Amino acid sequence: SPIPTMTLPTEATGSTPAAAPVTPRSSARVVPIAPQTPAAAAETPAPETPAQRQPQRVASAEPPVTTQAVPTPQAPVGGFSVQLSVRATEKEAEVAFKQARERYAAVLGNQSPLIRQAEVNGKSIYRVRVGPMSKESADGLCGKLKSAGAACFVAKN
Repeated sequence: SPIPTMTLPTEATGSTPAAAPVTPRSSARVVPIAPQTPAAAAETPAPETPAQRQPQRVASAEPPVTTQAVPTPQAPVGGFSVQLSVRATEKEAEVAFKQARERYAAVLGNQSPLIRQAEVNGKSIYRVRVGPMSKESADGLCGKLKSAGAACFVAKN
């Protein structure tokens, strides 16, 4: 048997097919709902809207703020420094920096000392450095120190 198809009205005739009445296939019954009184509406909770929902609590990815003093890192983060010498003790390293500052005052100016402890072959050493600074500044300062007779090299922090 052929499959029934719908046809569209043609413009030539100007007629439109009549709509067929819709008949329900089941015996569903429509029940009218009576309007609620204001007292009944107050007793029935309204559905929640997204704005009325309580925000969900989630764990924070940020560490808690502490009031204790946090130790500063051993070496400055990033940048370069100029190493002037290495000494066996921290006290000797401080004295070596003071001597270098006096001897090369015109070149070192008001540079701050960076005395850093390191382990080399199981022994502690203390590096006498100035910085931190950019690579260009460190190269320039070391070049001036070498011109003045000092031994130095540029180290990455």
